[in-house]
Amino acid sequence: MKENSGNSITIPSAGSLGSSDGRAGRWSRDLRRVALLGVLSVALGGITNFFRNPSLSWSYQSREERLATGVRALGGEPSGGTSKPAAGGFTRVSLPVLRTALRQRQPPLLIDARLPLFFKMGHLPGALHLPREGFQAALRRHRTVLEQDKNRQIVIYCQGGSCEDSDMVAEALRSLGFTRLSVFAGGWKEWQAAGLPAETGL
Repeated sequence: MKENSGNSITIPSAGSLGSSDGRAGRWSRDLRRVALLGVLSVALGGITNFFRNPSLSWSYQSREERLATGVRALGGEPSGGTSKPAAGGFTRVSLPVLRTALRQRQPPLLIDARLPLFFKMGHLPGALHLPREGFQAALRRHRTVLEQDKNRQIVIYCQGGSCEDSDMVAEALRSLGFTRLSVFAGGWKEWQAAGLPAETGL
Protein backbone atom coordinates (compact mmCIF):
# COMPACT_ATOMS: atom_id res chain seq x y z
CA MET A 1 0.00 0.00 0.00
CA LYS A 2 1.11 3.61 -0.68
CA GLU A 3 -0.03 6.56 1.36
CA ASN A 4 -0.25 10.21 0.35
CA SER A 5 1.30 11.97 3.34
CA GLY A 6 -0.68 15.15 2.76
CA ASN A 7 -4.23 13.79 2.76
CA SER A 8 -3.69 10.27 4.16
CA ILE A 9 -5.38 8.59 1.17
CA THR A 10 -4.70 4.86 0.91
CA ILE A 11 -4.11 3.56 -2.60
CA PRO A 12 -4.19 -0.23 -3.08
CA SER A 13 -1.13 -1.66 -4.70
CA ALA A 14 -1.29 -3.57 -7.97
CA GLY A 15 -0.34 -6.76 -6.13
CA SER A 16 -3.32 -6.64 -3.77
CA LEU A 17 -5.74 -6.02 -6.65
CA GLY A 18 -4.35 -9.01 -8.51
CA SER A 19 -4.73 -11.23 -5.45
CA SER A 20 -8.39 -10.23 -5.04
CA ASP A 21 -9.13 -10.89 -8.71
CA GLY A 22 -7.42 -14.28 -8.46
CA ARG A 23 -9.59 -15.35 -5.52
CA ALA A 24 -12.75 -14.26 -7.34
CA GLY A 25 -11.67 -16.22 -10.39
CA ARG A 26 -11.08 -19.37 -8.36
CA TRP A 27 -14.48 -19.02 -6.66
CA SER A 28 -16.13 -18.64 -10.06
CA ARG A 29 -14.39 -21.74 -11.44
CA ASP A 30 -15.26 -23.80 -8.35
CA LEU A 31 -18.90 -22.72 -8.54
CA ARG A 32 -19.11 -23.74 -12.21
CA ARG A 33 -17.60 -27.13 -11.39
CA VAL A 34 -20.09 -27.74 -8.57
CA ALA A 35 -22.98 -26.77 -10.85
CA LEU A 36 -21.70 -29.09 -13.60
CA LEU A 37 -21.32 -31.94 -11.11
CA GLY A 38 -24.90 -31.39 -9.94
CA VAL A 39 -26.26 -31.46 -13.50
CA LEU A 40 -24.30 -34.63 -14.32
CA SER A 41 -25.55 -36.33 -11.11
CA VAL A 42 -29.19 -35.58 -11.93
CA ALA A 43 -28.72 -36.75 -15.53
CA LEU A 44 -27.04 -40.00 -14.42
CA GLY A 45 -29.77 -40.61 -11.85
CA GLY A 46 -32.47 -40.08 -14.48
CA ILE A 47 -30.81 -42.48 -16.92
CA THR A 48 -30.37 -45.14 -14.22
CA ASN A 49 -34.00 -44.75 -13.11
CA PHE A 50 -35.18 -45.08 -16.72
CA PHE A 51 -33.68 -48.57 -16.97
CA ARG A 52 -34.69 -49.60 -13.42
CA ASN A 53 -37.65 -51.95 -13.08
CA PRO A 54 -39.76 -50.76 -11.41
CA SER A 55 -38.59 -47.18 -11.76
CA LEU A 56 -38.62 -44.84 -8.78
CA SER A 57 -41.20 -42.08 -8.63
CA TRP A 58 -39.89 -38.54 -8.96
CA SER A 59 -42.38 -37.37 -6.35
CA TYR A 60 -42.87 -38.57 -2.78
CA GLN A 61 -45.30 -41.44 -2.29
CA SER A 62 -46.52 -42.82 1.00
CA ARG A 63 -46.06 -46.56 1.63
CA GLU A 64 -49.76 -47.08 0.82
CA GLU A 65 -49.38 -45.24 -2.50
CA ARG A 66 -46.25 -47.20 -3.42
CA LEU A 67 -48.01 -50.50 -2.75
CA ALA A 68 -51.12 -49.39 -4.70
CA THR A 69 -48.91 -48.44 -7.66
CA GLY A 70 -47.34 -51.90 -7.62
CA VAL A 71 -50.75 -53.59 -7.48
CA ARG A 72 -52.00 -51.58 -10.46
CA ALA A 73 -48.87 -52.51 -12.43
CA LEU A 74 -49.74 -56.18 -11.79
CA GLY A 75 -53.26 -55.71 -13.14
CA GLY A 76 -55.14 -55.27 -9.90
CA GLU A 77 -57.16 -52.37 -8.56
CA PRO A 78 -56.56 -51.59 -4.87
CA SER A 79 -59.97 -51.66 -3.20
CA GLY A 80 -58.73 -49.39 -0.43
CA GLY A 81 -57.19 -46.85 -2.78
CA THR A 82 -54.23 -45.27 -1.07
CA SER A 83 -55.63 -45.51 2.45
CA LYS A 84 -54.50 -47.82 5.22
CA PRO A 85 -56.29 -51.17 5.51
CA ALA A 86 -59.02 -51.24 8.11
CA ALA A 87 -57.94 -52.86 11.36
CA GLY A 88 -59.36 -56.36 11.64
CA GLY A 89 -60.28 -56.47 7.94
CA PHE A 90 -58.94 -60.03 7.68
CA THR A 91 -59.41 -63.11 9.84
CA ARG A 92 -56.85 -63.19 12.65
CA VAL A 93 -55.16 -66.53 13.21
CA SER A 94 -53.72 -67.39 16.62
CA LEU A 95 -50.49 -69.34 17.06
CA PRO A 96 -52.22 -72.59 18.19
CA VAL A 97 -54.63 -72.45 15.22
CA LEU A 98 -51.75 -71.78 12.81
CA ARG A 99 -49.69 -74.69 14.17
CA THR A 100 -52.68 -77.02 13.77
CA ALA A 101 -53.27 -75.81 10.21
CA LEU A 102 -49.62 -76.36 9.30
CA ARG A 103 -49.91 -80.04 10.30
CA GLN A 104 -52.77 -80.66 7.88
CA ARG A 105 -52.41 -82.58 4.62
CA GLN A 106 -52.76 -79.32 2.68
CA PRO A 107 -51.27 -76.64 4.92
CA PRO A 108 -51.77 -72.95 4.24
CA LEU A 109 -49.25 -71.01 2.21
CA LEU A 110 -47.21 -68.73 4.48
CA ILE A 111 -46.20 -65.25 3.36
CA ASP A 112 -43.71 -63.07 5.20
CA ALA A 113 -44.44 -59.36 4.58
CA ARG A 114 -41.35 -57.98 6.36
CA LEU A 115 -38.35 -56.24 4.84
CA PRO A 116 -35.62 -58.43 3.27
CA LEU A 117 -33.16 -57.93 6.14
CA PHE A 118 -35.60 -59.32 8.72
CA PHE A 119 -36.68 -62.17 6.47
CA LYS A 120 -33.04 -63.14 5.92
CA MET A 121 -32.37 -63.16 9.67
CA GLY A 122 -35.22 -65.60 10.32
CA HIS A 123 -38.68 -66.59 9.07
CA LEU A 124 -41.29 -69.32 9.41
CA PRO A 125 -40.26 -72.52 7.57
CA GLY A 126 -41.41 -72.55 3.96
CA ALA A 127 -42.65 -68.95 3.96
CA LEU A 128 -42.54 -66.97 0.73
CA HIS A 129 -41.04 -63.52 0.95
CA LEU A 130 -43.58 -60.97 -0.29
CA PRO A 131 -42.69 -57.67 1.40
CA ARG A 132 -44.73 -54.50 1.31
CA GLU A 133 -41.73 -52.63 -0.08
CA GLY A 134 -40.88 -54.25 -3.41
CA PHE A 135 -44.22 -56.08 -3.57
CA GLN A 136 -44.45 -55.91 -7.35
CA ALA A 137 -41.08 -57.52 -8.07
CA ALA A 138 -41.52 -60.13 -5.31
CA LEU A 139 -44.95 -61.18 -6.55
CA ARG A 140 -43.59 -61.67 -10.05
CA ARG A 141 -40.93 -63.99 -8.62
CA HIS A 142 -43.51 -66.08 -6.74
CA ARG A 143 -46.45 -65.74 -9.12
CA THR A 144 -46.28 -69.34 -10.38
CA VAL A 145 -46.53 -70.75 -6.86
CA LEU A 146 -49.22 -68.31 -5.79
CA GLU A 147 -51.44 -68.86 -8.81
CA GLN A 148 -51.33 -72.66 -8.76
CA ASP A 149 -54.42 -72.49 -6.58
CA LYS A 150 -55.96 -69.12 -5.83
CA ASN A 151 -58.40 -70.78 -3.44
CA ARG A 152 -55.64 -72.13 -1.22
CA GLN A 153 -55.54 -70.70 2.29
CA ILE A 154 -52.86 -68.01 2.61
CA VAL A 155 -51.61 -66.76 5.96
CA ILE A 156 -49.64 -63.51 5.96
CA TYR A 157 -47.53 -62.31 8.85
CA CYS A 158 -45.07 -59.56 9.67
CA GLN A 159 -43.20 -58.64 12.83
CA GLY A 160 -46.30 -58.75 15.05
CA GLY A 161 -47.71 -56.24 17.50
CA SER A 162 -48.57 -52.97 15.76
CA CYS A 163 -47.00 -53.98 12.43
CA GLU A 164 -49.42 -53.23 9.56
CA ASP A 165 -47.44 -54.76 6.70
CA SER A 166 -49.31 -58.08 6.82
CA ASP A 167 -52.69 -56.33 6.44
CA MET A 168 -51.36 -54.20 3.59
CA VAL A 169 -49.99 -57.20 1.70
CA ALA A 170 -53.22 -59.14 2.36
CA GLU A 171 -55.21 -56.23 0.90
CA ALA A 172 -52.92 -56.15 -2.15
CA LEU A 173 -53.40 -59.90 -2.69
CA ARG A 174 -57.17 -59.56 -2.38
CA SER A 175 -57.04 -56.88 -5.10
CA LEU A 176 -55.31 -59.43 -7.33
CA GLY A 177 -58.03 -62.05 -6.90
CA PHE A 178 -56.85 -64.10 -3.92
CA THR A 179 -59.74 -64.84 -1.58
CA ARG A 180 -58.75 -67.09 1.33
CA LEU A 181 -56.54 -64.67 3.23
CA SER A 182 -55.75 -64.60 6.94
CA VAL A 183 -53.29 -62.71 9.12
CA PHE A 184 -51.15 -64.28 11.83
CA ALA A 185 -51.39 -61.36 14.25
CA GLY A 186 -48.66 -62.56 16.62
CA GLY A 187 -46.22 -62.58 13.74
CA TRP A 188 -42.56 -63.41 13.88
CA LYS A 189 -42.19 -62.20 17.48
CA GLU A 190 -44.71 -64.69 18.85
CA TRP A 191 -43.37 -67.54 16.72
CA GLN A 192 -39.80 -66.86 17.86
CA ALA A 193 -40.80 -66.41 21.51
CA ALA A 194 -42.41 -69.86 21.42
CA GLY A 195 -39.07 -71.36 20.38
CA LEU A 196 -40.50 -72.84 17.18
CA PRO A 197 -38.39 -73.90 14.17
CA ALA A 198 -37.24 -71.19 11.79
CA GLU A 199 -35.30 -70.79 8.57
CA THR A 200 -32.75 -68.15 7.62
CA GLY A 201 -31.59 -66.69 4.33
CA LEU A 202 -33.48 -65.42 1.31
